[in-house]
Amino acid sequence: MNRKINNALKRGDLIAYDDLFASYPEKRQQEILKRARYLKAAMELKKLRKELRISQEELARKMKVKREFITRIESGEQNYNYRNIKSGG
Repeated sequence: MNRKINNALKRGDLIAYDDLFASYPEKRQQEILKRARYLKAAMELKKLRKELRISQEELARKMKVKREFITRIESGEQNYNYRNIKSGG
């Protein structure tokens, strides 16, 4: 981390997200953005499932995957893509 952020932390100041994010190397920034996309998709999946008023079990059955896979996705523990959904998690 750069000196500006370290000093702010020592003082107990809040740090602007943009400043903190910019302090990371480009590769780490890309990893963070990728993880954020997975988490956003997970939240959207859960929201849609709740709007449809179906259980994780029912969604899993429709998607032909295990319920545990849906649980892991919705909790953000499981990164997913079309390939691992097709293979059942």
